[in-house]
Formats: sequence, C-alpha cells, structure tokens
Amino acid sequence: MRKQMAAAAMASTAVVASVGLAGPAAAQDEWIMPDVRGEILETAINDVRAVTGDVELDIRLQPNVNQVVYNYSNWAVCATSPRPDREISQKTKRVIFALRRLNEKC
Repeated sequence: MRKQMAAAAMASTAVVASVGLAGPAAAQDEWIMPDVRGEILETAINDVRAVTGDVELDIRLQPNVNQVVYNYSNWAVCATSPRPDREISQKTKRVIFALRRLNEKC
C-alpha cells in the first residue's frame, strides 16, 4: 500500500512540475514571427498575438493605397516586418503589416 501511495505521489509531482514549466507566450525568451502573408488582417493579428501573449504590441498598418483601415476583415496581408521566421523585438514590440484590399493584388 505504501509503495502505491509513494508512486501516486511521485506521479502527481511530475505532472505539477511539467505544468509549472509551461508559461504564457509572453514569458518566452524570443518571439518568432509567424508566416501570415495572404491571411486576412484580423486573423494575422490574432496569430501574432498567439506568439507574443498579452503584451501591448506596436502594430503598424501600411495599406497599398492612401486609405484608413477600419475593418480588419476587409484587408489581407502582403508582407510583414519582421519577415516570417524572424524574431519580433521584445524591446520595440513592433510589427508592421503591408496590406491590400481583398480584391487587389500585392
């Protein structure tokens, strides 16, 4: 009986330790920019936030034409800075999206 209790205690300790190591995305050492080219802007922003967590990002939008971006579901991403698979700076927290209207080409 004691062996079973000790084994159960060790198993629960291992689970707690492995769960304790998992933290929010913002606590990671680096943030790698996902490839969001071609995605709807709203989805692209959500994908980047999934990497960076709840930190406040400096998101900048650059549409092809001189227009104001109101509805994030009406725009698609042509390019990003940083480029895909590059590190997002934890110092500046800046992500730039080059955009196009859904009916336009990049």
